[in-house]
Amino acid sequence: MTFTGTLKQSGLHPSECWPVFFSSLNSGTNTGITVGREFITAFMENYEVSYSKPDLQLLIYGYAPSTTVTISVPKSSFRHTVQVQKDQMAKVEIPADVELSGTTKAFSTILVKSDQDVSVMSLTSRDSTGDTTVVYPVKKLGLEYYVVTPGGDGLRPYNEFLVAAWQEATEVKIYLRGSVTFQGQDYAAGSQLIVSLTPYEAIQIQSSQDLSGTRVVSSKPVAVLSGHTCTTKNGRCDHVFEQLLPVSTWGRIFFIPPLPFQTGFDLVYVVASQPTQLTILSGGLWKTQDLVAGQIVQLQVSVAKPLGISGSTGIQVLLFCNGAGGFDPFLAVIPDVSNYCTSYSISGQQGFNNYGLLMAKTAATSNFMVDWKPLRGVHWRPIPGTEYSWGEYRLGTGADVHSVKSSSDPFGLLSVSVAGANGYGTVALCNSVTPIPSCSTTACRKMETCKMTSNGPECVATSTATGWAWGDPHYKTFDGHYYDFMGTCTYTIAKTCGPDTSLPAFHITTKNDNRGNRHVSYVGFVDVQVYNYTISIVRDEYWSIRVNNQRSNLPISLLGGKIRAYQSGASVVIETDFSLWVSYDWNSYILVKISSSFAENLCGLLGNYNGNPSDDFTTSAGTLAPSPVEFGGSWKVADGDRFCWDDCNGICKTCPLHLTNKYEAATFCGWLSKEAGGPFAQCHKIINPRVYVGNCVYDMCMMGGTQEVLCQALKTYVDACQAEGVTLGNWRTLTGCPLPCPANSQYRACGSACPITCNDQAAPKNCNLPCVETCECQAGFVLDAGKCIPQASCGCEFEGRLYSSGEEFWGDGACSQRCLCDPQTRRVSCQEKTCKIGEECRVDKGIQDCYPANYTTCTSVGDPHYITFDGKRFDFQGSCLYQLAGLCKKSRDLVDFQVLVQNDNRGFPTLSFTKVVEVRVYGINITISREHPGRVLVNGLLTNLPYSTDGDKIIMFRRGQEAAVQADFGLSVTFDWQSRVAVTVPSTYAGSVCGLCGNFNGDQGDDFIMKDGRAAPSPKAFGWSWRAVETPGCTEPDVSPCPRHALLERKQRTLKGECGTILNTDGPFSVCHAKVDPEVYFQDCVYDYCYYGGQLDVMCQIIAAYAAACQAAGVAVDSWRSAPCDPTCPPHSHYELCGTSCPATCHDLAALMCDSTCTEGCFCDAGYVLSGDRCVPEEECGCVHQNRYYSQAETFYTDTSCREQCRCVGKDKLECQKASCGTGQECRVESGIIGCYGERQGQCTMTGNSHYLSFDGQAFDFQGSCTYTLAKVCGGAAGLEDFNVVVENESPSNSHVTLARSVVVSAYGYTITMEKGNRWKVTVNGELYALPLVLDSGNLWASQEGNNIIVQAASGLQVLYDTSSYVLVTIPSTYEGHVCGLCGNYNGNKNDDFLLPAGKVTQSIDEFGASWKVPTGAATCSDGCGDQCPICNEAKMAPYKAKTSCGLIKDTSGPFTSCHSLVSPDSYFSHCLYDMCAANGAQDTLCRSLQAYTAACQVVGAQVTAWRSTTFCPFSCPMKSHYDPCARSFLAGCASLAGPTRSTGKCFEGCHCDKDYMFDGEKCVFPGACGCVHNGRYIQSLDSILSANCSEECTCYPRGTISCEAATCSPGGAGAHSDILYT
Repeated sequence: MTFTGTLKQSGLHPSECWPVFFSSLNSGTNTGITVGREFITAFMENYEVSYSKPDLQLLIYGYAPSTTVTISVPKSSFRHTVQVQKDQMAKVEIPADVELSGTTKAFSTILVKSDQDVSVMSLTSRDSTGDTTVVYPVKKLGLEYYVVTPGGDGLRPYNEFLVAAWQEATEVKIYLRGSVTFQGQDYAAGSQLIVSLTPYEAIQIQSSQDLSGTRVVSSKPVAVLSGHTCTTKNGRCDHVFEQLLPVSTWGRIFFIPPLPFQTGFDLVYVVASQPTQLTILSGGLWKTQDLVAGQIVQLQVSVAKPLGISGSTGIQVLLFCNGAGGFDPFLAVIPDVSNYCTSYSISGQQGFNNYGLLMAKTAATSNFMVDWKPLRGVHWRPIPGTEYSWGEYRLGTGADVHSVKSSSDPFGLLSVSVAGANGYGTVALCNSVTPIPSCSTTACRKMETCKMTSNGPECVATSTATGWAWGDPHYKTFDGHYYDFMGTCTYTIAKTCGPDTSLPAFHITTKNDNRGNRHVSYVGFVDVQVYNYTISIVRDEYWSIRVNNQRSNLPISLLGGKIRAYQSGASVVIETDFSLWVSYDWNSYILVKISSSFAENLCGLLGNYNGNPSDDFTTSAGTLAPSPVEFGGSWKVADGDRFCWDDCNGICKTCPLHLTNKYEAATFCGWLSKEAGGPFAQCHKIINPRVYVGNCVYDMCMMGGTQEVLCQALKTYVDACQAEGVTLGNWRTLTGCPLPCPANSQYRACGSACPITCNDQAAPKNCNLPCVETCECQAGFVLDAGKCIPQASCGCEFEGRLYSSGEEFWGDGACSQRCLCDPQTRRVSCQEKTCKIGEECRVDKGIQDCYPANYTTCTSVGDPHYITFDGKRFDFQGSCLYQLAGLCKKSRDLVDFQVLVQNDNRGFPTLSFTKVVEVRVYGINITISREHPGRVLVNGLLTNLPYSTDGDKIIMFRRGQEAAVQADFGLSVTFDWQSRVAVTVPSTYAGSVCGLCGNFNGDQGDDFIMKDGRAAPSPKAFGWSWRAVETPGCTEPDVSPCPRHALLERKQRTLKGECGTILNTDGPFSVCHAKVDPEVYFQDCVYDYCYYGGQLDVMCQIIAAYAAACQAAGVAVDSWRSAPCDPTCPPHSHYELCGTSCPATCHDLAALMCDSTCTEGCFCDAGYVLSGDRCVPEEECGCVHQNRYYSQAETFYTDTSCREQCRCVGKDKLECQKASCGTGQECRVESGIIGCYGERQGQCTMTGNSHYLSFDGQAFDFQGSCTYTLAKVCGGAAGLEDFNVVVENESPSNSHVTLARSVVVSAYGYTITMEKGNRWKVTVNGELYALPLVLDSGNLWASQEGNNIIVQAASGLQVLYDTSSYVLVTIPSTYEGHVCGLCGNYNGNKNDDFLLPAGKVTQSIDEFGASWKVPTGAATCSDGCGDQCPICNEAKMAPYKAKTSCGLIKDTSGPFTSCHSLVSPDSYFSHCLYDMCAANGAQDTLCRSLQAYTAACQVVGAQVTAWRSTTFCPFSCPMKSHYDPCARSFLAGCASLAGPTRSTGKCFEGCHCDKDYMFDGEKCVFPGACGCVHNGRYIQSLDSILSANCSEECTCYPRGTISCEAATCSPGGAGAHSDILYT
């Protein structure tokens, strides 16, 4: 199996990099892995059994003066005893029938026993075919192996390997990489073959397919041999074989010299058992290569080019000599550097050319002896970039035994022999043997004692020490020092780091995180690195761990039990064979226990374990830290998190005295210290509860005193007590901390620490741990992934891991075999399968699967400029609803989705910006709209961020200035609530999507494919084809080029600011140019700059879009924001250039995983977190209901029945009660909020000569010329928002008619006054404001729409005034019966509308009108015309019925025809006749009447055609504007440049600016002369405003730049400048 993956190569000289890795070569003298007293082996089939008689030999080398060796084949008659002398080799002939043939089982294991240490080699030969191998003693055998079968040219059978059992019955599981037939049954590649071997039985497996990578796992130690019956590469075929080393003994560093007789090249096989990174040195170059478990790499070693190989974990390396014209192939295991010896025995083959190949430290090459004489005749050649050299020594052609020794450093030695048609090769025999040790000769560590065992003397630890972290978090070191440390980074909690390098190395790190409080942190991630494994425990990943980043169910056993992980109570325990014990409760409590063997050899947050707690704050630099923050920070481990901190993220909070006293009470943390009758009293003598009480109080104080925190604190003390053997009763009932148990289990206060599981082979063999609190499975049930299931329902064990019944998984690390745990057979079956196109095999969040190989992004920014998935750029200014991206080629493997965008015009009808982004996926509709910054709509409901749905299939959160929507299949959509949209899709969707973003097939040339499949001739046609629905009033205009574009582009290219900022090679984005093409964004910036006359806000948006694209690409940009692009942040927040991609919120979702990229934006100040879209102190956070977050004091209905209403009264405190909607109301969603809304609307009008029409339809005339209440809330019901609408009338001179002079609206604490003839401005609380404006966080707003000023409120109130004579008041039916004034009481009965303030009904209109007069102290006015009222009869009014006069209103073919069915013309017609009569036919009176009906029609959306002319009711407009019977002035206003303006969305007659001009409140200007929007208020260019307390003065400069600075008022209260407006 050859490697076909990515190869990473460095251009550095090898000496620059290789020595770094080889600095760990501390290979002390090795006693030899080949030396022992008991061995087993067997002989595989050599070529063909019928070819010639085999010669089978064992060669036994002695180390003692005389050694007796017995060789036998159990269950056969063969038995032979031989005496072996020191430094001599005895040859033993083995019966030929011992050789196995075919795929079979047989009792052919050969047993070798001796009374002194010996080494054994085996040799098999037939005519011109044979090989030899070292036989390893049984003490070096293992439980896991990986097979290598060098297949050669593939023309000759067979690849083969053999497994031999020792003295116990053994189950062997073989995970096949090639197909095999055994005992008449076929086993496909990828399947599992399970065989049972009795003692000394062997199985030989043969296949014509390559078996390399086959994994062999046994229940007892076995010997495994691997090779080929007769393989060839360059010459004739030859039998090759070698005994393999078990995985547990694999090394990490190897050198392979070239063979002296090879003129071509030979092969080196490298095998990995887990994810590994190889470093390979050859010919002066080093390379790195990533391997997965079971993967095999073939490398070449050629003449004069030795190989150096290192692995990040243990690897197996074999040399396969290819053979050549004069010799045949052989196979040899290469020893790793740690197994080098100082003394070897080496022998040749009689009649062969025999060589010894040496690998030694260059500095030690002069220290060699051969047969006790200095080594001569060796040409040493350095291995470049290392401290090693290699050389060859010719041994001659005899079979003599030679001794090779070094007087200094260990070295490696290979023995190779070639002659004619044969070749042999193997590692030489290490004979660095030491005397049999005893306690008298054994030196133990400081806190160990020596004990004799069956394996000889052993140093045993005299005690253990425990350290822990829990809560937020509180630490206890191994030496008993207690402290608190709130860092949120990754830290070394404990690792080996002392002077004793012979101790097993381990490294434990923890990653802390915040939960609900940004000042305290908790352990959320634990890493244990030991024996080349990384075992991770992740918060909330219950019942599982990650082994080398891949998730595995518990329990699990690694390296034959050297590492075990299992569930104990509510925690996971990781236990090693050297007494390291780590437990974590998947929440916040980690405990580390270690034996005293490690005393004075540890470091980290748990101290140095030297018995002295006073120096536990020793930093990683070896100095003593003065504080926990400095101590903890010194043990930080880089993890890529740029947003973690080592302190409390501000001032560390303390617990106030009153809360300390509260939580120390017996009903809270006082439970722990309660003596008489206390549930924990019997533990007090063993563990003092004082520290636990203090920690409990602090945690309760920081986390709001929740019961969950209390129960966790009590549980921590319980765990500590039970670990010391203290038995406690059921404390949970007494303290109110119930522990729910899963089905088929019951609570046990003192249950087994090692429960029965489906994989008991991986569980501890002898469980002598103290009891733990647990949910214990009932009889007949076993624990499996946190559930108690019948034992018969257990799943399958596969390669040492347990899989649930019916579970599918990948059977190898390359995702080439898909496996299923068969529920019926409880066996695993695998089939060949690979990842789809666009996917790659990798591990993500602990799960190995096929994941998208990459992601591609489509963007829309500015007015808008599009860049498709394939990189095509185009501009399209349509203002309709379009499909930006969606799945078009439906597939079962792809999740359907659709992303829609709706644009709107800003300033010009030919230019548009994104207004709404809608994401439709998994049946959920998510809408991000400019109308709701900071929030999103989920299925129509306004929702605070973050939020997740459908089991976290979709998550929504705030990322800097953007809303982000992410789906679990890789879709990501972001919108900054302004103009920038980004859609990212995984490579699995390549060629399957469509829309404005193109088809993602890698070809820009076909991105303009329309919905019908044809190529679009233009961007306009392309965009039009992707309309999703018809949107009233939307357009797709043709845009003519900006005439100054070329000139502006040339100028901007020379600038280092403005648009030139993007291109500036020395600017803030220079490092990004190579990652994100700046030219595209520069062109967009110039385009918008040109069209909007240099409006800076528009320019800043494009620059911000480029900054966002750079940061998304992982580029760190420099600071770029300065005037005019300075950001304005809301209260209690500040701007950051590189802030976290998921900021702290009151509703932190556990499923939300931050990425390492940063983003610019406004971020809450220290001590504040996001509550919806506001920054609040953490203690002012709100509540979560049904996974939705609500701010404090927020009231909401729980569903669309409105039968329950809740109010968030405090942090996590909800008060809910039954509710219902009142009369005239219905429960529905409006503006994203569920509420009781009016079923209908009531309208009251005042028009012309004081003609009134009440809410209930009562028509009357009242010519009062004073100030009157039109409508206000009287005796309103709870929940109704108060309002008051007042009209000030006037009588023109010498007239008995009255007209509205001003209209005053009071609501939400503001008073807005609209005055006759002033279409452009209003006064707010007495101060003049330009329109539009927004007040009270959007609850009240006013806008100029056409000829009208319209004031609207969140309560549903709307007041329209045409600044002439027409007033329209609209309210929802929720106000029925709760209003009063000239508009009546709105109770559905017009007969009682003449209601006086005292509650009495009158029949006198004058009395009724006068009763609602508002005292003003103004000039004399009258409450009616009395007997001076105009008298108009039919005769007088007849002339005005003509279509040239009032008759135009009712003309069925006139301009108002389409309105007649919506607004009855009758009353307007009759009012017109009366007013014309009273005014003696004055044309301005007619114009007012027609204007009033026009407004009434247009407010309901009716179309009114042109009725004015230059001679008939002409309409006066400012310069550079023109009259439009259907103007949408709110879209053409300067304020629209800063964002959406609140409006009705209807068109009204009025003035519209000419082309290239925008409306500035009272005149039309070029965009560059537009003003600014500040806190919802439009400020004209060069105007200044002061805040209410005169603390801030803000000035608006041309091109939309606003500057604010501190200010003060003069003693009299006036501002410092007379031309400043005051607020």
